[in-house]
Amino acid sequence: MRWLFRIAVALVACVIVAVGLLFLLPTDRIGQLASDQLERQTGRKLTLSGDFSPTLFPTLGVKTGAITVSNADWASEPLMIAAKGATVGVNLSALIGGSVEVETFELLSPVVYLERDETGRANWELTGALTEETAGTPQEQSASAQPSLELGRIVDGDVHFRDHSTGSSHALSGINGTVSLPKGTTTAQIELSGDLNGFEGAVQAVLGDWPALLDNGISTVSGSLKLGGDTLGFDGNAGLGDGFPTVDAALSANVSDPAGTAVRFGLDAPDQLVALSDLALEGKLLLSSAGVFTQASLKGVYGKTPMTGRLSVTGDDSWLETPEFEVESFVSLQGMGDVDFKGRAGQARPNLLSGQMLARFSDLRGTLRLAGIETGTPKGTFQTAKLDGNLRIAASGKARLKNVEITLDQNVVSGEIAFRPQDPPYVEATLNAGKLDLSDYIADNASVGADGAGTDASAGSGWSKEPIRLQGLDAIDADVALSATSVDLGVSQLGKTLINARLRDGLLALDLRDVRIFQGAITGSVTLRGGSSVAFETDVIARDVELEPLLSQLLDMDRLRGTGTTKLSLRAQGGSVHEIMTSLSGNGSVKFGNGAIRGIDLAAMMRNLKSAFGGFEGATEFTSLDGTFSMEKGVLQNVDLSLVSPLFRAAGKGSVDIGGQAMNYVVTPTRLSEGAEFSVPVMITGPWQNLKFRPDLDKLLNLLLDGKLKDNADVQRAQEKLKEVKEKLKDPEAALKAKLRKELERRNAEDDAAKSLEEQAKEKLEDEVGNALRKLFD
Repeated sequence: MRWLFRIAVALVACVIVAVGLLFLLPTDRIGQLASDQLERQTGRKLTLSGDFSPTLFPTLGVKTGAITVSNADWASEPLMIAAKGATVGVNLSALIGGSVEVETFELLSPVVYLERDETGRANWELTGALTEETAGTPQEQSASAQPSLELGRIVDGDVHFRDHSTGSSHALSGINGTVSLPKGTTTAQIELSGDLNGFEGAVQAVLGDWPALLDNGISTVSGSLKLGGDTLGFDGNAGLGDGFPTVDAALSANVSDPAGTAVRFGLDAPDQLVALSDLALEGKLLLSSAGVFTQASLKGVYGKTPMTGRLSVTGDDSWLETPEFEVESFVSLQGMGDVDFKGRAGQARPNLLSGQMLARFSDLRGTLRLAGIETGTPKGTFQTAKLDGNLRIAASGKARLKNVEITLDQNVVSGEIAFRPQDPPYVEATLNAGKLDLSDYIADNASVGADGAGTDASAGSGWSKEPIRLQGLDAIDADVALSATSVDLGVSQLGKTLINARLRDGLLALDLRDVRIFQGAITGSVTLRGGSSVAFETDVIARDVELEPLLSQLLDMDRLRGTGTTKLSLRAQGGSVHEIMTSLSGNGSVKFGNGAIRGIDLAAMMRNLKSAFGGFEGATEFTSLDGTFSMEKGVLQNVDLSLVSPLFRAAGKGSVDIGGQAMNYVVTPTRLSEGAEFSVPVMITGPWQNLKFRPDLDKLLNLLLDGKLKDNADVQRAQEKLKEVKEKLKDPEAALKAKLRKELERRNAEDDAAKSLEEQAKEKLEDEVGNALRKLFD
């Protein structure tokens, strides 16, 4: 049992010695030593408030009250550092030997204020100047020449950063970490963690020679920085130099969400950046008073497309005072295109970025889709593109391309483009072109055959009912001035073209300053709104335009030719060509001269009996054709047509069903030349592809039967034939009705009964009489 007693006595003795040492600790000296060391290293006034109290467990040392470190005299905050207190731990063996050796240091709830003023001066740039009062004794200076610290700890700290030159601010909270300066080595190990703007972060670093680093020398540095899901690794050499950082290190970075990272640092991330993910960077950084150079390769994913690239930045010895750098970059989207840039960047210049940019795209539609832009243009368009020009980007984000040449599919334009990153983005451009081929952009996909050749959707079957759409107009706002020597629209060919386009909220307004077409010129305005239902309005004047190609290409009519002026004020809306044509409404006027109506000789039909039934060949020449019209739901109404011919004058009225591609029109002679046998109106009816021209049989028959026509052989033969027909039929209309009923029953064609039996009988009778009359002149 004696050995147990001896152990107990020994333990009690140890406790007595420890307690004695605790009360014999030179607490004032320890506190003053720590204060002197920190003040010498920072050059700032260190204030310790409250009593020093000794501690035994878990650390042998001293505990202080509140601690403050003064700030720069220009800073907005009075203090640079304020902490609730600190605990200083000392080495027991050294203490027994009569010296004080700090082993641990713990800072409680420090709050650090970091600032940079408008000139770039920072409050953490510490002079470390010594004064006679703070220098201490030579022995203390020698003892602290290379201090050691087994463990330094920060508990629940905060860091606030404010940059007065940019107005930005950031906050780090909940900082916990350790710093270790092992005795007998020059190595420093740092581990810190905290919260940056709501995201967890951590720093790990190893300094190979921290005394040299503090003495403006060079030290090896390695470690990593983590913030959220992002990491930055570094490995190399670093030093402070003569107050100027020196770095020669390899860098690596992995950023899973670049847009989110930009937001964490208070930056505005463009929408296009959201699609970028899994960005990895490998490179090298050289930094010294002689300049800066960094070069890196990168890879990542844009949308679902792999992306690779490279970047190099070079700055001379003035880069810190006047930040300006030579920049070269290259980014490639696999299978879609690449962008190459070479120029300068820096806040000292009027533009943040300026230089030559070359962008090439083999799949432009796919690239725009990755950026969230749907073109809505026909297939076969927006396939390839090339952009080559001088790029300038201002601090506001506004970009300008000067002396730019743009190739889009087969078209080339040049000029100047300005871009503002607002919502939606705004584009302003002045573009010049030679021959523009826009036929593929205007083509209706539904009417393109397998061989790529267009089909005439209107021939014989009316306007196409296949859906059409025009999307993407609401993606941007724009003001564009375009000039071209010629424009191929597929359905028509334009000559010299000067157009100003204004695009706002999906509404495209075209100012046709001078558009040469069909040997004439068109001026006026056209507005267009896209989407699943296309809507447009026109207010244009076409001067000295050839009528035949105009009507042929736009309305599929080829019977009129002439040159003159047309005014159109129309509006329409629809999801297909058919819907658009059947919704046309508005008004207009025509004034043409020296033309002809092909396929009918109205002059002959109005002047003698024989030609009335045989004037379907030739043409009706006219010296002027004038009139106005109104239009509602695709049907044109005209009541004031004036037709002047060398042989007659006539007035016209009736309707043209543009939606249904049909006519119901009457031309009435008002004055005939000498030698005319009679004067009767001419009816023009039927579909455009098979128009019927015939005289007004009621009036012609009345003239014949009443003997009001000049008596000649043709008239006598016609009168006799009419009597034979009437006697043979006795009741022509009743007989024809019965005949029609039998025909309808036999064919079982209910759709042929759209007209009443009376109407069909009358038309049949007119045909019978007309055929009979025509046979007189065979």
